[in-house]
This record gives sequence, structure tokens and C-alpha cells, in this order.
Amino acid sequence: MKTAKVIRTLLVLAVAAGVTLAVAGCKKSEKGGQPAPTDPSKAPAKTIELSYSIFFPPSHIQCKTAEEWAKEIEKRTDGRVKINIFAGGTLTPAPQCYDGVVNGISDIGMSCLAYTRGKFPLLEGLDLPLGYPNGASATRIANEMVQKYQPAELADTHVLYFHAHGPGILASKKPVHTLEDMKGLKVRATGLSTKIVEMLGGTPVAMAQPETYEALQKGVVEATLCPIETLKGWKQGEAISYHRQLRYRLHHRHVRRDEQGQMGAVARRHPENLHRDQPGMVRQAWSCLGCGR
Repeated sequence: MKTAKVIRTLLVLAVAAGVTLAVAGCKKSEKGGQPAPTDPSKAPAKTIELSYSIFFPPSHIQCKTAEEWAKEIEKRTDGRVKINIFAGGTLTPAPQCYDGVVNGISDIGMSCLAYTRGKFPLLEGLDLPLGYPNGASATRIANEMVQKYQPAELADTHVLYFHAHGPGILASKKPVHTLEDMKGLKVRATGLSTKIVEMLGGTPVAMAQPETYEALQKGVVEATLCPIETLKGWKQGEAISYHRQLRYRLHHRHVRRDEQGQMGAVARRHPENLHRDQPGMVRQAWSCLGCGR
């Protein structure tokens, strides 16, 4: 019993001594001693800024959608991830956008598969006139294809999403009613659509959307293959007088609807500064935004 009593007494004295030393240490610190070390885990997280290169102009719905997506990312990460939008190809022109991401010029990029013909041999199959009934169906097919086959041609980036546009049209400065009207017609076309123009007797002229308005105005091209939204979004309706609905559609790559392919966004494969949970948030945010949820 005496032994137990002694042990209890020693424990009480040890605790009392510890408290006394702690109080003394605090007082010493207050008098100019070394401050108590802080917990690094409680330090405010540093904001991560990512650059997003998109070739659509700021006024276009595609760019506005990208801005909403960026805001959603910032919201879901509690401000830890901020995405800066560089619209209108100011950071990288549309044809150089993918390589710009690979080489670190931008962290995220949006472009079109058809602007770099031969670079994505498997995905070019999406550009064939397969009879997609609408943009939603083409979007699902493109994303499922990428998820299933994991194309090696995309191995140096991380794909965030692909999407498509609605059925294409032939927008022209003069009426096109017959194949005879197509002969020699200079048509803006990209990707595999150039072969379609050739087979119809026209003369394909490859160029990205940002160059098309001026080309139509100056007569460099007399017509363009495009989705109908370009007449408003790219103001090409000011430069053409006729359009003919076509029973085909092609596809784009990197962030939503255009004529030569599914668009989507690609990010650098290993963004070193992203926290472990944030890449998933980025993909989920687009998925929800794209589905209207």
C-alpha cells in the first residue's frame, strides 16, 4: 500500500513540475525568448494559379462557359485553385494550343482536333461523316471512345473532356444548289472535311475559325464548313449570304461545338502544384457544368 501511495505522490509531483516548466517557458517567450513553433498544417494554403488558353473570343459562349467553369473550380477548391483565362488565342493560337500545353506555355488548353491533321490518327476517326444525329450524341461517343481506348496520342497530356457541336452547314457568299455550283468553290475546311470538299469538286482552304471572318470578307474563301453557331459566335453571318444544311458532322478537341471535331480541355499530365484531391474536382466540375447540374 505504501508503495502505491509513493507512486501516486511521484506522479502528482511530476505533473505539477511539468505544468510549472510550461508556464515558465511561456513567460520566457513573452519576455523575448524563442516563440513556440507553429503547426505547418494549419498555415493558410497557397493559391495555385493555372493558365487556360482558349481560341474563342471573350464574347463567345464557349469562352463564357470556360469562365463559368473556372469560377466553379475556384469555388469547389475554396479558392485554392484559380484559373486564368487567355481568350482569343492570345497565349497560343488554336493550331499550336496542344503543343503549348505539352511544352508548358499554358497549363490547360482548348482547341480542335482537325486543326492539327495527322497528329491524332485514332481520334481523326471521329471526324468522319458517321451520321451523328446531334451534338450531344457525338459528345458522348467521343468521350466514351477516349475513355475506352486511352489513345497513345494523348499520353503527354491529361484530357479533361471532349465535346461536339450540332450538324454542320455550308455557309457561302453565293448560292450552292447543285454539284456544278461546287466546282472550283474555295471552301474553308479543316481535317478530313478537306477530302469531302475535294470529292464534291470544291477547293479546300485549311484555316482555323479565328481566321475565317477576314478570309470571307477578302475573298480568300467563298464558303466555309461550320456549325450554324459560328454565324453569330464568330460573326461570320455578316460575311456570308447563304447556307445549306448538311447531313453530316465532324468533330473537335479540348472545351464545346465546332465543325471539325470534338473540343475538350487538356491539362499538363503532371501539374506538380495541384493537391491530390484537386484534379478530380476539376474533372467533376466540368462534368456537372456540361450536364447542366
